[in-house]
Amino acid sequence: MARLGRAYPANRILQGRVIPVAPAGPAYDATGAGGFSTGGSPTWTHSAASGAYAVVGVVVNGGVTVSGVTYGGTSMAMLGNVPLNNIASNGSVYLYGLSNVSSGSKSIVVTPASACALMGNSVSYTGVTSVGTAQTTFGTGTSMSQSTTGGGSGAMTVQMFGSLATAAATAYSGTQRSNVYNSSVAAEYVIGDSGTANKTFTATATSGAWGGAAVVLS
Repeated sequence: MARLGRAYPANRILQGRVIPVAPAGPAYDATGAGGFSTGGSPTWTHSAASGAYAVVGVVVNGGVTVSGVTYGGTSMAMLGNVPLNNIASNGSVYLYGLSNVSSGSKSIVVTPASACALMGNSVSYTGVTSVGTAQTTFGTGTSMSQSTTGGGSGAMTVQMFGSLATAAATAYSGTQRSNVYNSSVAAEYVIGDSGTANKTFTATATSGAWGGAAVVLS
């Protein structure tokens, strides 16, 4: 061992050096319980890790807008929204976000501008340092598709489809975190994510107008 040290004096210089390690990037944390309402404010619980970034996805049936969303009493920022098939009277898909949430079970409350049928759920991610601009799309029929840009190494794309439907969506191409159909709302949503760069998300709906929204976390 002494000989190795003499032959390679740099070994002594390397001793005690601190080599920086790149951050791991966003990682999936948890999915909420989800909720719906046909005339009030959907409310559910979510348990996230301390400091995580929370995303709430909502689908509304009809032309009523969402006034706001709170997480543990704190207002969330609207990341983006899109009307189903780009017709406001059909309803809309919304994404909301909040950084640095507290740990433990917290209540999420979605407040519509007036009575309507709506539902949604939440997902959270650790290691998030920035949030990209929301990307949206829309259409009608059974084939839902959204091509996103960004993501890839060290990032995570969170995506949601919502549609007027008679059953849950199938064949979702992302990593599915929540997939719900509610006959009282007469709609469905699927929320998922992917670490693949420039990911195209697809899913099969039963029929009707649909919208898609996505955001890249890094």
